[in-house]
Amino acid sequence: MADIFLSYSSKDRPAAEAIERALTARGIDVFWDQETPAGQDWDTWIRAKLAAAKIAVVLWSRHSIASDNVRHEALVARKANKLLPVVIDQLAPEDLPMGLYMVQSVVVHDWRAADSKGIAKLAAEIEARLGKTPGAAPSSPPAAGARVRISPIGIAIGLLLVGAGSAWMWWASQPKTPPAEAAITSTSDPAATAASAAPPFSKKLVGHWRWDLQQLCSQAVTISMQGGQLIVSAKDSQDFVHVIDTDTTTETRTHVISPEIQKGHIYRFAQKPVQPNAPEGFTLVVEDVSEPGDHNEWTPCTVKQ
Repeated sequence: MADIFLSYSSKDRPAAEAIERALTARGIDVFWDQETPAGQDWDTWIRAKLAAAKIAVVLWSRHSIASDNVRHEALVARKANKLLPVVIDQLAPEDLPMGLYMVQSVVVHDWRAADSKGIAKLAAEIEARLGKTPGAAPSSPPAAGARVRISPIGIAIGLLLVGAGSAWMWWASQPKTPPAEAAITSTSDPAATAASAAPPFSKKLVGHWRWDLQQLCSQAVTISMQGGQLIVSAKDSQDFVHVIDTDTTTETRTHVISPEIQKGHIYRFAQKPVQPNAPEGFTLVVEDVSEPGDHNEWTPCTVKQ
């Protein structure tokens, strides 16, 4: 019998297939979406597979939270103390089915990559529950009969190279100032001095913002600054706490530390100019860099309704 029972909505088959393939490559035995054997009804067969599995991995998405079958399988798994929820979509805890949102979930928004952090975290959780030694991501084995010799000198050189590579990657990721611009800012040019003294963009974020033009300002998102962190609040929703990573006069980049379901996500807040002399000043561009294509434009609320 398989160790893992994989429950998911048929509309999420690409995600289920990618996760099943990644777990199998790590030596984890997974049951998922096979045809019902001849002479057996689907309900009895699925119940038997679920009962025999040690862990039931349930993929929660906007499709599966509306699926009667997935919700039922999750409830049966929770009662048997074998439920392992995995969030593959942008969901808030209150979006999950009643009675199931309190179970700690593993967030795997990056399921498309077999060696992603989300997949690795899921595999580690499964291996810990099964009592297995954590496995590494799949890699090409050495040729048959080949011997691998590791020397202390080789290890030392390798560590030095890794350290140098990490330092180079950090240096490469930092914003660089072109020579011409550096020459300007090093002078006493009043315009350059004023630009360098301009307030960071995060100060412009504080206020009320509408992500829907039909939305009332009384229901808008509120962005505030508390203890150097950006707090994004919405009516009847949990606050999102952002730690500021970079802050220029035109954009602010952050990463989320709360709630758990969004923890680690990287956000970009930037301004998009509107027509000259427009009372709004600018439209706020909100982008979840961790989720390609998740891009929104918010308009400001000058007066709360």
